[in-house]
Amino acid sequence: MTVHAPRTAVVTHGRGPRYLARAALELVGATAVVWIALGWGAWWVTLVVGVVVGFTVRRTRRAWVVGVGAGLLGWGLPLAWRALGAPVGGAARDISSLMGYSVAGVALLVTLVVGGALGACGTWLGRAARAYRPSRHGSASSR
Repeated sequence: MTVHAPRTAVVTHGRGPRYLARAALELVGATAVVWIALGWGAWWVTLVVGVVVGFTVRRTRRAWVVGVGAGLLGWGLPLAWRALGAPVGGAARDISSLMGYSVAGVALLVTLVVGGALGACGTWLGRAARAYRPSRHGSASSR
């Protein structure tokens, strides 16, 4: 009868300190690009950043976290930054009342949803483009 010693090694599946540092760097970089682009009025850059992240990041889960996180943080942090210096609650209340709601948080929530959705759509498109492999022999209709 053989007695095996218990395994004490922790299996991280590539999620060690280097993995986390790289993911954090990707997230910070993508968020900075989205934030700067929004300052120039280029809201659509969030989608482009998501496509680039989805296409270039090898691990699927990390690509989704970075793409959606960049959309959420890239849209949410500038709003929070403005709230520190200027009262944005009045404008949020006005926008929410135009949408038929009496709570100012609805406009803020919609802003975050739009940013996250743009990041998610871009990431999905980038992952789909990464997975696409054209056929060597062409399509069946070209024969």
